[in-house]
Amino acid sequence: SASTGFDFYIDRTSPTLTVSYPKAFPPGLILSSSDTLRGSAADSLMLCNIKARGERPPRGTSPPIALVDFYTHPTWSGYSGYVAGNTGKDFVYPLLDLGSGAVDLALTAFDCSGLSASQTAVFVVDAEAPRVDFPAPAVTFASGLDVLGGTASDDVLLAKVEITVQDAASGRW
Repeated sequence: SASTGFDFYIDRTSPTLTVSYPKAFPPGLILSSSDTLRGSAADSLMLCNIKARGERPPRGTSPPIALVDFYTHPTWSGYSGYVAGNTGKDFVYPLLDLGSGAVDLALTAFDCSGLSASQTAVFVVDAEAPRVDFPAPAVTFASGLDVLGGTASDDVLLAKVEITVQDAASGRW
């Protein structure tokens, strides 16, 4: 009579998921499209995947703008795929992939037992530079009372408008 021994584990602990940048998501947070979302996921036995789902708020009212499977998506970095003993990994996701506008992002980490941990964040991605329309004057200004008009706008938020004028005679600003 022959016998064979084997080990098995019962996993009752969900993985952990942490976003390290940005540290917090206060209401109205605006991030540049050149920013990257960074974080890590870990599991006591084996981490299998991280998925992201991005939507325009409110959640469930429009098609997703991002469905990312961390295991296979080429713009995520730091993940080597399904490997025995893979208990944790860092991740980086470029916000440029989300386009400009409000984003409701849900991240979920899965262990190989099917347990999961989720984190959601709502923020605004600003992917476009402000626009300025400042028409050239038709005449040379003769006095300090001349008026010059223009407009400045941005698709997300215009923080300030600053105008600098150069004195043609002296060259000073």
